[in-house]
Amino acid sequence: GLFAIYAGLSKENVNLVLDLIARELGKIRTEGIGAEELRRAKDQLKGNFLLSLESVTARMSRLGKLEMYLGKVIPPEEVVQRIEEVTPEQVRSLAATLFRADRLAMATVGTWCDVTAWREATSRLG
Repeated sequence: GLFAIYAGLSKENVNLVLDLIARELGKIRTEGIGAEELRRAKDQLKGNFLLSLESVTARMSRLGKLEMYLGKVIPPEEVVQRIEEVTPEQVRSLAATLFRADRLAMATVGTWCDVTAWREATSRLG
């Protein structure tokens, strides 16, 4: 899977935004997320997933990937059920594993190239 954060901003705000992102990741890593935030995330994920089933191409691609990677097809109802079963503690535990400086990468488009700010911001994650 892929966890991505996108930020469109001016060069002058890069350091501020990197710091804000690192703080939020650190907060999720240590404190987790609240029940309401998890509810919104689940609703969005389920909505996007169910809407994707309306596209024949997306449905066939999904079926092919499941067969290739898992050797079986997971019905949409089971996917929705698995999404509903996610707990705040599971999110916090996964965040503690993923949101570490040694597991993060950054890609930029443009003329900004001061990786020192990136290293400083992410170093606080541990």
